[in-house]
Amino acid sequence: RAGARATFGELAERAPSDPWARAFLGDRLRNEGWFDDAAVAYAALDQILPDDPAALLRLALAHAGAWSR
Repeated sequence: RAGARATFGELAERAPSDPWARAFLGDRLRNEGWFDDAAVAYAALDQILPDDPAALLRLALAHAGAWSR
């Protein structure tokens, strides 16, 4: 798990302003069940693409996953 977190973190470091990389990062974190980390990635995505419906939906899914634990 630590290796996966490091790999996912590299995505954000290498392409901090790339919306595709932020979306992929959040999706992978959410799929692993790391909802709080996914929410952080999606919040950054929302900063890059304000009011984008897909970004807002992803952020909502991360919050719902964190709430349902």
